[in-house]
Amino acid sequence: MTDRDFDVFLAHRKVDKPIIRKIYQELKERGLAPWLDEEEIPPGAAFQEALQQAIGQVKTAAICIGSDELSNWQALELKISITQCVKRKIPIIPFLLPGVSAIPESLLFLSEFHAVSFQNGIEDERALSRLEWGITGRRPKPKPLSPSNGNPAPDIVVKPIIDSLYTNLERYLKIEDWEKADDETHQLMIVEAGKVEEPFFTAEELKNFPCEALKVIDGLWVKHSNSRFGFSVQKEMYRECGGVLDGCHNREAFTKLCEENGWKVKDKWVNVISDNSSLKGHFPRFGLYIGRDMPGRRRGLRSTRFSALAFRLESCNL
Repeated sequence: MTDRDFDVFLAHRKVDKPIIRKIYQELKERGLAPWLDEEEIPPGAAFQEALQQAIGQVKTAAICIGSDELSNWQALELKISITQCVKRKIPIIPFLLPGVSAIPESLLFLSEFHAVSFQNGIEDERALSRLEWGITGRRPKPKPLSPSNGNPAPDIVVKPIIDSLYTNLERYLKIEDWEKADDETHQLMIVEAGKVEEPFFTAEELKNFPCEALKVIDGLWVKHSNSRFGFSVQKEMYRECGGVLDGCHNREAFTKLCEENGWKVKDKWVNVISDNSSLKGHFPRFGLYIGRDMPGRRRGLRSTRFSALAFRLESCNL
């Protein structure tokens, strides 16, 4: 085993080794130096001693969580190793393999660390990019956006270079899976706003939402829906309904918008995909979500927050 530094220690169980090898190769192709036992521990070396030495050589530790439960002893052993990483101020990155939707009870001590999920497969570009981000502390360089038909829709400006964070959104939109694209959009908004601890938005936060993120998300929606869906589409509909893009609350204009785009039917909110989902401006439904209850806070009006979002769209020239 060499004495060189490594970017990340890949902690895993033997049963997950085939998948870990793939992740190891993916990270190497991204220019990183991952530590993998079978690549760094020579025959005849004391395994536990080598692991302890490795912890002193790595900058981060990625903890693989597979579908099989750990025994009490394995969980305790892992906890001891993580404690050593924490003492040495080595960042911990739990990552969930396909088939694992949440950190199991035996590993709840890992819940305090922000995890990466590979629920869409090991080749999930977004998950790999987020893992790289956690390892390096820097977002990966953006990759070219591949258009669905070779040319962008008329009069729609789509960012030519797009962060790999948006790969899944583009994929869902290409196949017109609006519901999955809608869920992905909501998650992206949370991520881009850096709201890890509390995924709820105040009007002030919406008025200061990153313009670049809004432009990319909106551009993808407008492009792949032929201008039927998108934040900018909703903003113009809101204006046509009498809304003023000054960030001030206008319940009447918002109610009219919701009736036109299918968010509200017969004075009731539509919180599920329905026949109204094909109406112009129905997606993304972020404007419908942002007025939900916030734990420990008074319920905020959807119209108040949507007006804040519309204000931001206007100030971002969308």
